[in-house]
Amino acid sequence: MSTASFLFILYNVCRMCRYFLLLFVFYLLSGFNVLAGNITHYQIYTTADGLSHRVVRDILQDRKGYLWMATWNGLCQYDGCEFSTYNKLDDGQLIGRLGSIAETENGGILCRTPQNKCYLFDPVTKRFSVPASQAFPKKQIKNPYVLKAVQNGITISDSRNTFFLSVPTKKDLSTTLHASCTDRNGNLWVNCNDVLYKISFPNEQYQYYTHIQDTDSPIYATEIRAFLHMEKEFWLAGKNGRIYMYDLHRNFIGYLSPRGDIQREPVSFGANIYSMELRHGNVWMASKGGGLFMLTPKEEGRYEIRRWTDFEGDSSIYSFAFDDRQNLWIGTYHNGLYKIAWQPNYDSLPQRVDTVAGIRHITMIDGHIAVASKKGLLIYDKDGRLEQRLCHYDCSYIYAAQDGTVYVSTMGFGLHKLVIRNGKWELESFKIPSVSSEIVLSVAEDTDGVLYFIKDDSFFKYSAGQQVQIFGSNYFGRNMTFSEAAAFIRERTLWVGTVDGYLTMHLNDLSKNNPSFCWKEILVDTLHLHTDITEIEASEGQEIRISPIVLDYGYMGKMQYKYRLNPDSVWIPLAEREPIVLNGLKNGEYLLEVQYTDSKGIWSTEITTLSIDINPPFKRKMLYAGFAVVLLVSLCLVIYYRKRRRQINFDISSGTVDGQTVGLKEEEDERFLHKAEDFVRQNIANDNLTVDFLGEYLGLSRSLLYRRMKESVNKTPAQFIKDIRIREAERLLKSQKYTIAEIADMTGFCDPKYFSRVFKKETGKVPTTYLKEQE
Repeated sequence: MSTASFLFILYNVCRMCRYFLLLFVFYLLSGFNVLAGNITHYQIYTTADGLSHRVVRDILQDRKGYLWMATWNGLCQYDGCEFSTYNKLDDGQLIGRLGSIAETENGGILCRTPQNKCYLFDPVTKRFSVPASQAFPKKQIKNPYVLKAVQNGITISDSRNTFFLSVPTKKDLSTTLHASCTDRNGNLWVNCNDVLYKISFPNEQYQYYTHIQDTDSPIYATEIRAFLHMEKEFWLAGKNGRIYMYDLHRNFIGYLSPRGDIQREPVSFGANIYSMELRHGNVWMASKGGGLFMLTPKEEGRYEIRRWTDFEGDSSIYSFAFDDRQNLWIGTYHNGLYKIAWQPNYDSLPQRVDTVAGIRHITMIDGHIAVASKKGLLIYDKDGRLEQRLCHYDCSYIYAAQDGTVYVSTMGFGLHKLVIRNGKWELESFKIPSVSSEIVLSVAEDTDGVLYFIKDDSFFKYSAGQQVQIFGSNYFGRNMTFSEAAAFIRERTLWVGTVDGYLTMHLNDLSKNNPSFCWKEILVDTLHLHTDITEIEASEGQEIRISPIVLDYGYMGKMQYKYRLNPDSVWIPLAEREPIVLNGLKNGEYLLEVQYTDSKGIWSTEITTLSIDINPPFKRKMLYAGFAVVLLVSLCLVIYYRKRRRQINFDISSGTVDGQTVGLKEEEDERFLHKAEDFVRQNIANDNLTVDFLGEYLGLSRSLLYRRMKESVNKTPAQFIKDIRIREAERLLKSQKYTIAEIADMTGFCDPKYFSRVFKKETGKVPTTYLKEQE
């Protein structure tokens, strides 16, 4: 080959390489999918876990939230806790392999075999039947992902990203990739390689930063102890002595050096910074062992650094605060409280005000200096004179909320409120239901007055009058350890320090997951009741067993439950899968209330209720004897009524029965109902008005009153009373003369919250909404 030919071939090869390189760059810059990373959050279910068969041909989630699977061993149901298999007809014949399933309008599950034979499964009766029509509904798209089997795994693609699920196997995965479905939690369920995968994708509501710049950069490898957010930058102070500087797009600027310049290579500031604040253009920093610093910005991104260490040998400062006269108050950990009086550039020396030891936090409250220390909470006047020592607890943090409430955190003694009574400061215990608040590290507050209390392993969202939301390991999918860095909120984003970085959470996207809740099983002794009922009737001595379930399939989904009987009772915690067992209930009416969390551990705002009506017991011997008598009497009545029917039909044609008008029974019912309604309306404000009182007034026993009401209006006496109360409440709401609390009291509801729940259940609207519609 000549030299010219060789150069020509080489030239063309280079052109081709450039062409493919340009195509590759275009691919990366275009809207095509790029690999977003390996999937790490997934769970595997096999037949050992209860899965009906290793081959699943179809998956769907029904309206209630249950997952259903068409397997080679019949129909399989999953509720987040256990699998159930249904594969037999009433005659004992096995259904065998199923190829596809669909939900009907009535909530049934239509199943089709590979031979195109259809069966209809009723989730209530747990029985199969042959449907009238063999037509199968049109298939719906079950998930937004495209799945493709590749070597040693599966690629999962949507419109933005491509994920990779590693499946180590020697099998051809394309022959075992059978079915997939996305549930309402966003999890992807995939049957592949003879197992069922539940794949959970990253949570985009928060970002957890452990690397200084990106995933290829070094990690912080230290606890973040302080934040400083400025107009164009934010700083992080690590326990390793480094100060990390960023622009607002999280582009790393560099490290702050002890000389005040910015360096790209790692360098320690020379002190462990525990608190930072921007004040009148200067950055103030308190350190452990290094004293107090004031940084004044100079040209070209440099800072002039001034340092105070004149604290009688103690240079450990965890907190400082400015008063309204620009005086600076400094808390040292060993030598007490100091003050630097305001002068231009703060040229005066620190003056010791008090020798109290162990100062952890300082803040200003109504012109007073509040100090949290190991020796308790201390209040000083504006000149530094001690006014009160409120306790001997080890106090760690003070936060003054927008509404004026002052919260005080202690080390092991819970949260407290700082209040003024009769001109004296007092601490009162502050407990939040369902939340352990023994140690709160810091508090942040958004513009709506919603508070975020940061603990060492979780934080909770609190607003008075609303349900608390807890964000812990269930929510984050991992164990968290937060630092003592004071959390803050900027532009609806919460910033929290951790032991290996920091976390940001977008509060606008912090929507609660509202999973489906239902009763999995209701038993009265051994009798199974329909799970869609709203009222249970039982007798004294009967055992009631109720199994609540939350159909939520979130990652690490461990739901919590609690229940109580009637609104004034104490909440009783309930473990997952544990039924509510009610024994020994006496004659009367009860209201069972159940509250639950989603898979992220956040408590629901709704409370699910179930009415329970306990009737007097029957003696079993009398019951058996009575049954025999009833059977004999029934036979006699059948013979009697057959003879009477001809006479009645004849009498009706003439408008009489036994010489009385046909409308006599209706008139008697009308008088009975009118008398009962008058009594209820006369006593409607009495919250002790019961079925027994009504029966006593009407001269009927409880059982006779129950039957008479059922015959007249097809309602129980309790429902009859409740309906009158609700109708009266509607009338009062329409008048717009009373508050909701007053109307609740006027209609016999002792608790406005209980009134609101009952009103919504009966009318479909809460009282506030109903009232607004009348305006």
